[in-house]
Amino acid sequence: MILNANPNLENRFFSKEVKKKISKVINSGRYILGNEVKNFEKKFSNFIGSKYAVGVNSGTDALIIALKTLGVSKGDEVIIPSISASATAIAVKNVGANIVYADLDLESYNVSARTIKPKISKKTKAIIVVHLHGLTADITSIKKIIRNKNIKIIEDCAQSHGSKLNNKYTGNLGDIGCFSFYPTKNLNCIGDGGAITTSNKKFYNLAQRIREYGWANRDDSKIVGINSRLDEIQAAILTIKLKRLCFLNNKRRKIAKKYFANITKSKKIILPKFKKIDNHVFHHFVVRLENINRSKLIKSFLKKGIQILIHYKKPLFEQKALKSNKIKLSNASKIAKNIISLPIYPNLKNQDVKKIYRELNKYA
Repeated sequence: MILNANPNLENRFFSKEVKKKISKVINSGRYILGNEVKNFEKKFSNFIGSKYAVGVNSGTDALIIALKTLGVSKGDEVIIPSISASATAIAVKNVGANIVYADLDLESYNVSARTIKPKISKKTKAIIVVHLHGLTADITSIKKIIRNKNIKIIEDCAQSHGSKLNNKYTGNLGDIGCFSFYPTKNLNCIGDGGAITTSNKKFYNLAQRIREYGWANRDDSKIVGINSRLDEIQAAILTIKLKRLCFLNNKRRKIAKKYFANITKSKKIILPKFKKIDNHVFHHFVVRLENINRSKLIKSFLKKGIQILIHYKKPLFEQKALKSNKIKLSNASKIAKNIISLPIYPNLKNQDVKKIYRELNKYA
């Protein structure tokens, strides 16, 4: 079976180095917020270009802590994309704020200044900009429409480790960046993990406190925090993998280029669009179908041993816990009904890539 994502293959590549490091951590007797976490935070912030990084338990927690750090609470509005992983919306719900959904651009599948502008109100406290599928959103234009407003930008970088805009990495484009290191991510650990990046010292200090009970020091909670700490083993694994992130992203780009070169140009199959290859790290390779039965296509691929997934099948505003009955976002609805994700990961074999695009070309 050609899986849609296959972190196991990547972990085999790192196996020897990871096992040695895990053994060292176990023997150290320090498992939470020790030197491995401090080392990873320093190396990750250096890579991103931010002044600070804070290791946390997950990408969802990173978003929740970011919102709390910015003082977002009940009565505030947070603008988010209408399509993303549920975590983006769940985080807003967890701090008691109101979600305001923005439509997506039909070409980039990201929110933009054009889709965000009509959603801004006096209650808007923050915008969560998701770099969906690994493509950097146009934050430069978004910043222009909020220039004289007290609105902060949180980047959801869960799918964009190592993607750039104007030679700056995501996570260093807004006020706070939030990362997930879930096993299928471009930079991943063997379990859950996340991080917050910022160049604002006040935000950094506050995020550090919030991740650990709101402590000013042990057993002295000055504010209401949570328990969300990146553990030493995951931090050690991430430090090892961070050194190869650009190399692995380039392998993803090479696979993407093969898809672009060999998938038959057709009005029925719409390929990803972007300005520069550096803007995309191809966490997903998303294709939009026109006048093709998606369910039948997915079943057909499965019979041939190819796993096709959908990211994401249902817009956030149509999900029961996140529902909004007052809106109609035509682009989001169209995208959700017609997209598929082709397999893409660094260790995907060339013969498998050929099998995938040849199968897809039958529908062109």
